[in-house]
Amino acid sequence: MRVYKFGGTSVADVSRMERVVDIVCKDKNEGAAIVVVSATSGTTDMLFEAISEAQCSGDFSAYADAFGERHLEMARAYSCEDELKSAVKELKRDLAYIAEGVRKQERVMARVIAQGELFSSRILAAAFLKKKIPAVRLLPQQLGMLTEGGYIGSEFKKEAYRRVRDSLKRLKRIAVVPGYIGVTADGDVTTLGRGGSDYSAAFLAAAAGANELCVYKDVSGIMSADPKIVPQAKTVPYVSYDEAAELSYFGAKVLHPKTIEPAVLASIPVRIRSSFEPEKPGTIISRKGTGRAVAAIAHRSGIDTLTLTSTRMLDAYGFLARIFEIMRHHSICVDVIATSEVSVSMTVDPSERLDAALDDLAAVARVEHKDKRAVICVVGEKMRGSPDIISRIFAASARTGNSIEMISQGASKINLTFVVKEEAAFDVIRALHKEFFEK
Repeated sequence: MRVYKFGGTSVADVSRMERVVDIVCKDKNEGAAIVVVSATSGTTDMLFEAISEAQCSGDFSAYADAFGERHLEMARAYSCEDELKSAVKELKRDLAYIAEGVRKQERVMARVIAQGELFSSRILAAAFLKKKIPAVRLLPQQLGMLTEGGYIGSEFKKEAYRRVRDSLKRLKRIAVVPGYIGVTADGDVTTLGRGGSDYSAAFLAAAAGANELCVYKDVSGIMSADPKIVPQAKTVPYVSYDEAAELSYFGAKVLHPKTIEPAVLASIPVRIRSSFEPEKPGTIISRKGTGRAVAAIAHRSGIDTLTLTSTRMLDAYGFLARIFEIMRHHSICVDVIATSEVSVSMTVDPSERLDAALDDLAAVARVEHKDKRAVICVVGEKMRGSPDIISRIFAASARTGNSIEMISQGASKINLTFVVKEEAAFDVIRALHKEFFEK
């Protein structure tokens, strides 16, 4: 069995829905397949806005009406608008409950937020049926996709794998499943957080014992660098699970590593393809890596660096713990870290919370704060135990005339991360791409 996942841009209108049907029918083998679908592009944001208006002013009608008309227009192409009209009424009823300050707001909010995927999955199932392709829409309640951890931002329970596996044993056709949604033991709808549709697809692939999870995005796979910076960037045909995780964390936002964890644990290959260029092979994420010295280059701009210096660090116990406790207290996530005997450097995202943290940090160390920095991450499994690759990275960066301000190599030894001024990042990335991909 193969599991497919289509993102919001892939199902944004009727013509794209038709393309999804064609892609699945041409690609799948005989028998069953699971198609996981996101909300149409921009829909989830629209629903969050509706909730916000319901809570603040009580007037959510403009968002609810726009949501309804957008989907009813698509539904008319497949003669399923009557069912969706009823669902729009339920949506407005739930928004009215929120406006009235109903108890257990999160439970009702989860029902509202889930409507994007519920609507898109109903329309896509109808699109398959219109072409006389055997298909059925299966909801999380029917499959037993049990979650824990509240109504919003929940995770699948271990027992859900067995329930879903049993539910899919007799599946002989295409099953269209809304992503992003789970269900409590009491039957209440839950949501999985942003990126949750990828998580749904990976969970279903693992539960069904799929031979591949194919995720369709608006890009043709993982690129050797950001094509907006390096126009000649190439699609990387293979990356390992670890390489993909490092790249995703440092800016290659094709997949969040947490969302595909169920597939990784089950050793199911994940293929990234473009729904706009489905003939291209895309990128396969598996235990097999690229075989290259460098798999790809990722970056994040708009970050700050902190360097804390204190002679009290020398031969002291608990000094770093004290620093990180301050960061935890102010809810600041630390990304890249580099240490010496008397100093520690780290990267953080700028925020109002950082200003308060700086005051507390100044009580324990001398603090140097720099803004408008960029993190560049060079990833490749062959980097492990290959000092010549690291020297080539530094040499290529030096040729741009820009200084490296902070260096860190991950514990996995498959990435080298460093910080430069934000204005220098593009030049350094182009130089690195030329060194490793254009010779």
